[in-house]
Amino acid sequence: MSGSLTSFAAVLLAVALAWTYSSPAPSAAARDATVLLGPVSLGHGGTVELLRAPSAGPLPRLLVQLGRTVDEATLTALLAFMSRTLDRRRPFTVLWDPGAVRWPRVGGRQLGLVRSWVDKHAEQWDSRVQAHVLLLHSPLWRPVAWLVLKLFAPPQPIRIVRDEATADDFTRSCASCTQPKSWVKSSYSDRDRRFGTFSRAWGL
Repeated sequence: MSGSLTSFAAVLLAVALAWTYSSPAPSAAARDATVLLGPVSLGHGGTVELLRAPSAGPLPRLLVQLGRTVDEATLTALLAFMSRTLDRRRPFTVLWDPGAVRWPRVGGRQLGLVRSWVDKHAEQWDSRVQAHVLLLHSPLWRPVAWLVLKLFAPPQPIRIVRDEATADDFTRSCASCTQPKSWVKSSYSDRDRRFGTFSRAWGL
């Protein structure tokens, strides 16, 4: 294994340990929220739902809480729910919470599922999503978080937070969360290069 891949593996191991001891965000039932879609099980203790919570600002929030494992079944359920959310044709924000994950299973088939969905829905997604928030309970997560952000290169405002109260503050105040706009890129031609780099790094 090359030095760069060894370092990459070490980062993943550190993140895996952080994931193991992280606690998930509270469920919608624990907050003053109205559920608009879902919740749907992602397997292994994970759920996804679209909800409206006064504390999170004027827009609905897609809350993705991953379970202990991210596998093909998880991705299939998540991507189907994301498609349903887009079918509403209304703006929303996204809160990604991988707090319960112990180890992600990333292989060629899983990456292919994501790539196929992104190729089909990228413009629609960028026209509706107004902000992304990553809920990371440990700073050890940040290297992998930034790797994922570089892979997908979302054009929307992004905030990495350690608690949901900070996430709420961000989505209450960000400009596009109060005055939604389209974030569709003028070109998505760099996508092949980004996915190719990720695939080589993982040996896929």
